Amino acid sequence: MSHLIARAALKLGTLLVATAFCGAALAADVELLPDGLLTPTTKEQTKPNQFKKAGPWRIGVSFGGVGNTWIVQMIQEMKFAAAQRKEITEFIFVEANWQAAKQVADVEDLLTKKVDAIIIGPISAAIGAPLAEKAAKTGIPVVVFGAF
Repeated sequence: MSHLIARAALKLGTLLVATAFCGAALAADVELLPDGLLTPTTKEQTKPNQFKKAGPWRIGVSFGGVGNTWIVQMIQEMKFAAAQRKEITEFIFVEANWQAAKQVADVEDLLTKKVDAIIIGPISAAIGAPLAEKAAKTGIPVVVFGAF
């Protein structure tokens, strides 16, 4: 009987040692973000309450495309959260199907509709930056989400 216990203890010990070294081996395969990626490019910050206004609000969202389940889930959660807030009377979601010209037109349409805030998930930084600047010049608060 003690022979079986010793054998089980040896197997368990071997498994624990192997598991301990496994994490270190896998850590070498992890790609970290490059230095400077999260470094602010400006010292400008939005002041507290800078865009505060009483409801009702119309929120516009422009996404470059819907390419995976994570984005689908996130969009559904945005719609759900907006539906829970009585101050948000309209939640307008548009998707450009990964076409830059369509995303530009979508954002311009949202600006024409005079939404109270706009969230832009740009196809690329080259598309997103000018769209955000154009929206900001109209006085509409802009949130850029997931820029490349």
